[in-house]
Amino acid sequence: MTSGALRALTLFTVISGGLAGCSSSVVVAGPHAAASCDPALEPTDQLPDEVVIGNPTSGTFIDGRLHLRATVDGEEAYVVVAFADGVAWMASRPGLGYAPANWAHVHDSIYARLRADTSEQLTIDVIDAADPEQPKVIGLKPLGETVEPAWQPVYSAADDYLFFCIRAAGETRSLMKVDLHDPANPGDPSPVLNNLCDGHSRHSGSAKGRIWMVWGEQHDLEVHAVSPNGTLQLGDYYYNPDGIHSYGKVLAASTDGSRVVADPANDSEFFLFELTTGPAQFEHAYWGLSGPKRLLGVLDEVAYLATSDGVRGYDVGNLSDPVLTDTFATIDFGESLAWLVAGDDEHLAIASGGKLYVMRRDHNGDIDPITMYASQPQTATRPCSDVPR
Repeated sequence: MTSGALRALTLFTVISGGLAGCSSSVVVAGPHAAASCDPALEPTDQLPDEVVIGNPTSGTFIDGRLHLRATVDGEEAYVVVAFADGVAWMASRPGLGYAPANWAHVHDSIYARLRADTSEQLTIDVIDAADPEQPKVIGLKPLGETVEPAWQPVYSAADDYLFFCIRAAGETRSLMKVDLHDPANPGDPSPVLNNLCDGHSRHSGSAKGRIWMVWGEQHDLEVHAVSPNGTLQLGDYYYNPDGIHSYGKVLAASTDGSRVVADPANDSEFFLFELTTGPAQFEHAYWGLSGPKRLLGVLDEVAYLATSDGVRGYDVGNLSDPVLTDTFATIDFGESLAWLVAGDDEHLAIASGGKLYVMRRDHNGDIDPITMYASQPQTATRPCSDVPR
């Protein structure tokens, strides 16, 4: 059964999840710009040192650069990765600590994140990323509150506020807001009058902008819009995960603000919501790609899936008739599939089995691994053997 309404609402999780691996290479896929080279140059001449990026856990694209929490040559680090002409390099290590790199966009070049220390005490960081390679911390707000690890990466920004959950008295979780109109001086946290992140039906969640998606351990998928003045339930789907259809419990959900796609523990079924005007439309989707699959995220009304052999996209603009797009990145993920690290207008950054890939969203074909450099190679002096074809 479905219900919910969308009223007076001007309407992006990427799902964050744990990404594990011992070491990794970096892959950039898609059409490569023509790059000059020197046929007389040996492959090891005049090139920056190589670095190994491993254990990626979170990331955000900011103005075409990938802010990434990972290890660099085995050491924990927060780095900014740039890429061009099929080559990736470490643009900077901006001194933001080994903390989450999943930033919520507040406005203009202002971003905010929620981070927890070893005792799970929460702090809000605010940065100005006008220079995306050298962002500056302009605001910091210790909260003196905690929340369990599963809810620490679930936060979003809308209307110049940051929304997140904290653990209040006893076992109660409360949805909170912090005013970021003056990003250098974050306001004090105050509650939003809703039990959005509390109760048995709110076991997990994800958020993007105004849209929050929450679900229970075994049931009760709900979609809400948040604002400084409260929340509005847009839609829901209550079902028995062990019923005749064997949908399984919800594993993840993502939104671009217009569509919501939820991924239950079923290799074929997905749940879709359209968030426009009037009651939210709900549909079941049967995507009959062979083998296991995992939802990566939703961007511009396209749902990206990881399968055992790559990445596919479904256009969900028409909820009742999703269309398989031409996007097809061939990667041998095997049973480990992949997780989304970050996405933007042009790229997806994904990770699986200790490897990090950056692919163009319009890519169609194989992905070839390339080297991650410690600094930007000089294109004119690269050996021809090192230029992607």
